[in-house]
Amino acid sequence: MKIRSFVAIFVLAITTGPFVSAQGGVVRFVPPQPRMLHLLEPWKPEGKSDTRVIGNIIDIRQLPVASVRLQLRDLSNGRVVRESLSGQQGEYEFTVSEPGTYVVEMLSGIGQVVALSNAGFLTRFQTMSTFIQLPGRWDMSSSTLIPHQSVTAYFGMSAQNTMTAATLQAATNSNLAPADAGEPVSP
Repeated sequence: MKIRSFVAIFVLAITTGPFVSAQGGVVRFVPPQPRMLHLLEPWKPEGKSDTRVIGNIIDIRQLPVASVRLQLRDLSNGRVVRESLSGQQGEYEFTVSEPGTYVVEMLSGIGQVVALSNAGFLTRFQTMSTFIQLPGRWDMSSSTLIPHQSVTAYFGMSAQNTMTAATLQAATNSNLAPADAGEPVSP
């Protein structure tokens, strides 16, 4: 009988490894000790880059807008998660720690939102490309947006067809409105 018990305990100990203990002929289950896994740095799949939002800012003339304040807003909670300045070619990049839906906002000198990028959902280790186009001309010296003004709104169709381009440009730059815009000329 003792040999059968010993053989049973021996076989059980071999098949289950360190999880079985034999003390005085009694088999007792010993649960494994939890091991905490500590990584030296955050894990990411081989060949993957960080989670990022990249993009460019241009004005209505297709010129890059450099050195303006930008912020990255998480649309799920409305919080601004990062701030930055655009580069010399209007480029920007934000590294994101959590997946979510984000939008890039361009700020004026006094902190008002001037323009927004396209919004998009970003998953871990993904790069989202965004784009901001201003609805007017960006004046670097005053850090203000100068809205686009249609020449025909000030001079009418007939004035646009009869004035030279230099005269139209001079009047537009001086913010001169015509006394009579006239009626559009039909062909």
